[in-house]
Amino acid sequence: MPVNTQTLIDRRVAGGANREESQHLLSELLAAHTGDNLVNALVYQGFATEKQAEKYVALHGKG
Repeated sequence: MPVNTQTLIDRRVAGGANREESQHLLSELLAAHTGDNLVNALVYQGFATEKQAEKYVALHGKG
């Protein structure tokens, strides 16, 4: 399954988060972090597993 911003948001929302707040938070994280910091932020905030976050960073040139 491809990892894109929609799948990241969907995962967080499935855990009980608000969709609009998740979209805003993800946008902030993507603007503020790269590489391992982004991986850690995505995992910590519930957007992805570590493997999913690493795949997202690699595929989207955020490394």
